[in-house]
Amino acid sequence: MRDSTMNGLLGGTMDSYSGTTAQPLRSEMATTGTTPFARPRPVIILLALAVILLGIVALLIFTPRAAGLTVDPLKPDLSVSSSQANKEHQLSAQAARGLTSMPWKFVQLSPDKGTLTVQFVAGDSSCVFPAGYHIVDTSKGLELFMLSTTKHESSCGSSLVTAVGEIKLNPSLGDKSLLHAPVAEGWSHGHFF
Repeated sequence: MRDSTMNGLLGGTMDSYSGTTAQPLRSEMATTGTTPFARPRPVIILLALAVILLGIVALLIFTPRAAGLTVDPLKPDLSVSSSQANKEHQLSAQAARGLTSMPWKFVQLSPDKGTLTVQFVAGDSSCVFPAGYHIVDTSKGLELFMLSTTKHESSCGSSLVTAVGEIKLNPSLGDKSLLHAPVAEGWSHGHFF
């Protein structure tokens, strides 16, 4: 006598004489060496990894980023008068933290390579204002950050203000490269000079 209710519940057949259940899972393992929950094939794993890798590459390519670190060629800009330069305020690393990094261009370097004159984006006169500069001495050269404070308001003026500043290099530039620090995302796409 076979119990059809037990067949459905156990996924096998009930032997009424011995009280044991014939299990299809064990017989499948014995004949094929696999279970219905077999490990994914290597091809599927490689395909999944390729899709993930392509997604990461696409994010890296299409995500907007701030302009990166670049070496300045130190070509003087004779169109900018260094006589209008203001002495800029040097900021410590602590004071520079959280400020907006702005674009700048080289104007001139003193003969002793201790004073640098640059033209920089000073802001917009309504929400962005110049704060000073910060220099990081790295193995690649002196990295110059021209920094501004930014008010986060819903509306700001659309004017662009540039300034000419005199920067005391300590240590002096010597034989090192002058490096443009990465510029904040909102200021990295324009040609301001």
